Amino acid sequence: MKTFVMQVYSTSVQPFGYDYEQIDQCIEKLRLPIYVGRSRSGDVVYDMVDHPHLLIAGETGSGKSVALRSVLTTLIRSLSDLELYCADMKRSEFHLFRGIARDVVMDAAGLHRIVLKLRRELRQRGDLLDRYEVAHVDDLPEWDRPPYIVLAVDEVALLKKERDIMDGIEEISTIGRALGMFLVLSMQRPDADVLDGKLKNNLTVRMAFRHADEINSRITIDSGEAAAIKQSEKGRMVFKLDGCRYVQGPHLDLKDAYEMLAPYRKHSPIEEENDDAAEATQTPEFEADNTVEVGLL
Repeated sequence: MKTFVMQVYSTSVQPFGYDYEQIDQCIEKLRLPIYVGRSRSGDVVYDMVDHPHLLIAGETGSGKSVALRSVLTTLIRSLSDLELYCADMKRSEFHLFRGIARDVVMDAAGLHRIVLKLRRELRQRGDLLDRYEVAHVDDLPEWDRPPYIVLAVDEVALLKKERDIMDGIEEISTIGRALGMFLVLSMQRPDADVLDGKLKNNLTVRMAFRHADEINSRITIDSGEAAAIKQSEKGRMVFKLDGCRYVQGPHLDLKDAYEMLAPYRKHSPIEEENDDAAEATQTPEFEADNTVEVGLL
């Protein structure tokens, strides 16, 4: 005789704050840890090395930006040698990571520079794997093993006309896993022109916060469930990895994130802005008639 047990929940998982001590216990054995949040069965975590690239989508005020902040904060705290690159197309969120990330840019030109650099790095790492005859950077000797690289782009939908950039992002999504390079992409409103074919298929993990309608929800997670999330359910998402399930993401206030990341910051964001401004206003070292034009390679 078989016995079946049915569990009935009267309420969903309640909102909760980012508890770094508890999160550390959940992710301690993961190589590139992503803490998602809590479902009715407990904490939800996964290893980005095994499940490469992440898409975060949702309306303004749904919890998307907080989730992005939480994901990157956890990565920074967990890996001392992480190489993080951030591109903030909305110019509203990634100032938090100045002084920590290798580069933080606010426009397409800056991101294009980063993408060119990362594409060169992909080729160099590919040559390294060939030299050692291994299939993944984790199989390289410890003394010659490069650190993981994460490129985070907020509001990637604004780049759909930037073909060179999108080609570079698609290349990272295709071959980045074996070479230790990963994407975290976010957008408010999912765009079918951006999430087309290969790129969408390569974003194996997705967090869908509240979406305006089923059409948008289906673009993100191939189902309409994200449209059923209420406006009052901030931080609630449909998490897609081997199927879909509802998860409540942790709340991480911007001020708390600043304090938490202070030990990892080489200098303050304001100091960096002042340095950039001072450099831009310095008197040129050479007179105009002594300048030399340099073409792009």
